[in-house]
Amino acid sequence: MEEETTAQTVAPREKGKISHQACPRNCPDTCSILSEVKDGRITSITGDPTNPITSGGLCAKMNHYISWVYHADRVLYPMKRVGAKGEGKFEQITWDEALDTIATKTKESIDKYGSETVLKYYFSGTLGFVHNYGLPHAFFNKLGSSELATTVCSVTGGAAVPYTYGKDIGVEPEEFANTKLYVSWGLNEAATCVHAVKFIKQCKENGGKVVVINPIRTGVSTFADEFIQIKPRTDAALALGVINYLIEHNLQDQDYIDAYTIGFDELKTAVKEYTLQKTSEITGISIDQIERFAKMYGEIKPSIIKIGYGIQRNSNGGTIVRAITILPAVVGTVGVAANSGYVYSNGGYWAPNYGLIQGKELIENPNKRTINMNELGKALTGGLDTTKELPITTLMVFTTVFNKNKISKKFF
Repeated sequence: MEEETTAQTVAPREKGKISHQACPRNCPDTCSILSEVKDGRITSITGDPTNPITSGGLCAKMNHYISWVYHADRVLYPMKRVGAKGEGKFEQITWDEALDTIATKTKESIDKYGSETVLKYYFSGTLGFVHNYGLPHAFFNKLGSSELATTVCSVTGGAAVPYTYGKDIGVEPEEFANTKLYVSWGLNEAATCVHAVKFIKQCKENGGKVVVINPIRTGVSTFADEFIQIKPRTDAALALGVINYLIEHNLQDQDYIDAYTIGFDELKTAVKEYTLQKTSEITGISIDQIERFAKMYGEIKPSIIKIGYGIQRNSNGGTIVRAITILPAVVGTVGVAANSGYVYSNGGYWAPNYGLIQGKELIENPNKRTINMNELGKALTGGLDTTKELPITTLMVFTTVFNKNKISKKFF
């Protein structure tokens, strides 16, 4: 006779309190986050499904944020070096001691060498608007410290775009879904702007075309209608070759050009040398594929080109971005509709009064020394002309840094 089995019921997990946050990382998505908190600890992190843009999704970094918050190696308290440089010996000190040490040493350095021997280093990482763009600047402006040129992100392309359009503003990502042709040029949305992917997919679902131009296959390329594998740093040649094809085949919007642009005749002359053959030789793209893309771009409207930041991080980066942004003007897609044109960075839509929140009026020397953040290692080790006679003696780091080995050699 079989024994009766008693069904065991499992009590439902006791849920904690839900706390609402925005992602603190340096990313324009600024995702809405729901954190479940129990007994003062975060037990789970999810996206907020009520956000119409992020729709409850988070990136790979934020999906594992709990492991970062509670990691055993996370530095939670001030640590002071107690051994010789390079030994890696540190001891925990109190916040009061840390603040006193920083203030005392900084004042000693300023009294002995001058305020420009102090450098603030900031920009990316886990920072909000106030920390990254606001109040700390007022302190250092009053102090008279050296300035930091925050050139690591997108400033090369950002400086190039206004030469064509006057201001660096573009199409909003929601409009990717409503265009007829989406061109992903030099970026990997699936890794760097994950919430744009759903709008790109919607473009295709709505009958639109998707083109990816990139040296490597990206997430979007898996469902794109065309993947154009270009040689790195040759994007300007492709853009100029496409413009030449458009003009030769009368695919430009001449009425738009006549009404809203200047310099078309000079452009027409400049691009003549970029034949299909020459463009193919430079870019490594077949003549057939260049022609197919150029024809598509000239005939399908509305269209959007999304330009990535990576392509402008080289010696001809500004030229590349500017060449690409000329394309929408040639076919007359800029400013005609919300779902038409291009987007590089929409930072131009921000309208804060930086002079006010950063205390610009506190600057006494408008010509104080500026250090390029990409050359921090050189600056600290005397590798720059500007730091050989006036070294950096005090570095205040508010985030992660480049040139780790050189910086460690100088300070740790």
